Amino acid sequence: MRNKTALLLALLLMISNAANCLSAQPRVEITTTEEDTKYLWALAKDTWTNINFYVAPETGFPYDTDQKADFTNTTNIGLYLTSLAAATEMGFIPREEAAKKADKILDSLAKLEHWNGFFNNWINVKGITKATEGINAVSDFNKLPAGLIITRQQFPELRDKCAALLDRMNWSIFYNPNAKKFYGGYDVVKKQMSTWNMDLLAADTRLASFLVIATGAAPAEVWNSLRRDTEEHYGLKIIVPSWYGGGIFMQGICGLFLDERETIMGKSMADFAYAQMLYAREVESPVWGWSSSTSPSGDYLGWGGLRGNVVTPHASALAITYYPNKVVENFKNLEKYGLRSEFETSGKRYAFGFRDAVDIDSREVANAYLTALDQGMLFLSLANYLKDGLVWKTFEKDPIVRRGKELLKDYFSPHPEYREIYNKRDTTPFEPLRRGESINLAPLIVEDYFVIDYDLGSAKPVSFSKDLNSTDISRYNALSFNVMGDKDSRYTHSFRIEMEGKSNGAVYKLRGVTDKWQKLIIPLREFGGANMSHNPTYSYWGGFITDRTKMKKISFDFELSQVSEGKGKIYIGDLGFEHLDNIAFQQTALSLNNFADSPVWNGDTLDDFGTKAGWSQGQSQGAFLNFNLVPGKEGNAMELDYNLGSDGQTRWVVVEKDMYLTLPGKYAFKFFVKSEGDTNVLEFKLIDTNSSTFGKKLPIPSTNGEWKEITLESSDISYLWGGDRKLDRIRRISIAISAKSGGKGKILINKLRFLKPSILAFGTKTP
Repeated sequence: MRNKTALLLALLLMISNAANCLSAQPRVEITTTEEDTKYLWALAKDTWTNINFYVAPETGFPYDTDQKADFTNTTNIGLYLTSLAAATEMGFIPREEAAKKADKILDSLAKLEHWNGFFNNWINVKGITKATEGINAVSDFNKLPAGLIITRQQFPELRDKCAALLDRMNWSIFYNPNAKKFYGGYDVVKKQMSTWNMDLLAADTRLASFLVIATGAAPAEVWNSLRRDTEEHYGLKIIVPSWYGGGIFMQGICGLFLDERETIMGKSMADFAYAQMLYAREVESPVWGWSSSTSPSGDYLGWGGLRGNVVTPHASALAITYYPNKVVENFKNLEKYGLRSEFETSGKRYAFGFRDAVDIDSREVANAYLTALDQGMLFLSLANYLKDGLVWKTFEKDPIVRRGKELLKDYFSPHPEYREIYNKRDTTPFEPLRRGESINLAPLIVEDYFVIDYDLGSAKPVSFSKDLNSTDISRYNALSFNVMGDKDSRYTHSFRIEMEGKSNGAVYKLRGVTDKWQKLIIPLREFGGANMSHNPTYSYWGGFITDRTKMKKISFDFELSQVSEGKGKIYIGDLGFEHLDNIAFQQTALSLNNFADSPVWNGDTLDDFGTKAGWSQGQSQGAFLNFNLVPGKEGNAMELDYNLGSDGQTRWVVVEKDMYLTLPGKYAFKFFVKSEGDTNVLEFKLIDTNSSTFGKKLPIPSTNGEWKEITLESSDISYLWGGDRKLDRIRRISIAISAKSGGKGKILINKLRFLKPSILAFGTKTP
């Protein structure tokens, strides 16, 4: 009996030791050198400093950007809550302080107006609790419940508050049992479901689909109905929407919470990151990492809008648990662009980690941060790598998540062979790219001369295409042609060029057309996404042609949103492709922004509003704008019919147009206005090539139904924010209306003029 007992105890001890050995095995193997691992820890700390710096004191919510605007996104809040938990474990913030910050956020969330437990995506950071007009898209919202799940696991004393917010979320409203699909969102105010579905596996809605199933609101088999269509790049099959759908973040952001490395989605993510490395090698880019971000020119490159010359650090960070060594190498190459230099704000300098993006050709760095989103993804990726899958393990402790993984155990079943593939790629250097004799390649001319005569009076786009007949341009790296505008018939300063390859398409917006012949050379990596509306069938128009062996066609596209003039004539000559050596390539790339100014007609007219050509509109959360053309004092006028609400929130509406002008020492802008409605503020702003904003804010004048001329001289234009304080060349004019009393109103603007010293005719200055 004693021997049996001893044997049993020995057996139990062996089992216990085996279990301890298994549990002691690392979730994430640190394969970077000690020096590189220290480098990553320092980067993580700087990034956390950035994230934690930009927090609204009223609510504890993170700001959306370093500009500290009034509204933030629910994704930001979820990622910030998760970052608080991770930073606690990483020793960057005392536990008591982190818990206090999280508690404040939970109290602020509990006060917000909601529907079935869900909020609008955009939330006021100053404590206004009423929901404004807007949509809850679960692609944004799903990171907030994930952050709450993390918070209740990290801070048990906050468990009840987290549970109160989580338990009221009625996930069943997102499941359509008739179609066996998930709704993509709903309108909190109108209380109606969206007309679109979240049906893509490789999208940022994946975590929402998981939570709907994990909470029992939908059957597990619906997961298998999520679309898994693939594209092939460099022999790798990547689940759509890949390049077109915003790049790596779409595939990788949900993987911050769910360890998907050995799933089909993880394999797609890893293949996509590796395809980006291969693309960088092919186009001779020293860095890689393409994902939605703020570009150095200030615009946001989202769905369908990536550009081959704009790289963002968070994209490669999302791949660090797959390719840690290649990611560290990429980080260090990104630093050579000055992307991690200290950031100055409020008169002080801070080590905030990486800026949001860099133009690898102009070497211009985005002087901005998406503080909770892009910085959050970068930080949490590092946390998973450096702290043994910290976010994954914390998330998986929750009973909701455990239930979801059990229901989807086939999806999460291990594939250790995937890890072997990742490890081999990470440790195998790329072979040098060999282009053979292409350095001495003569230009390839596909068309000698043609004329484009366009008229967008009907507002329908006009396109002129040239068939490339499956031409192989793989040995070329630039498009070239001669171009001239017809000054007698007017011409556009800008238009789009589209190229369609064997399986991919890409777009470039040309600027700088004049009434003189000029030769333009455009490196092919300057091309980007097509900016089409959401349609998965356009996925291949992501802007990255990864197979140029059989090119189909090249098109010159004219549409109101892309041109500066709605009618005109353009001449094109010697259209073809060239190969530039390294020196010529760099010189050409750097010169791309040194194009001529936009044309000024009849001496001083910038825009007579014959069409809406080039104008775009926008509005803050809860504001509304109708932008129309109506009869004006002379020809047409731009009519801005707006509603800024009456609840005291800071709102605005804006119209903008790209207009490239070199400003002399003295100048003036003139335009006529006629207005009606409540008392608000008219903002005339100039955005320069460094993304600095200058301008003048003035009360909307009371015109009593009459036209009044406004003159803004150079001495009236002041620095407002961003970039540097030097104003000598602008790239955009912005006309905004911001709230003073709020409410409704209408303003008409007629005949926008730009006067240089030779034609200055200053009248009474507008106060």
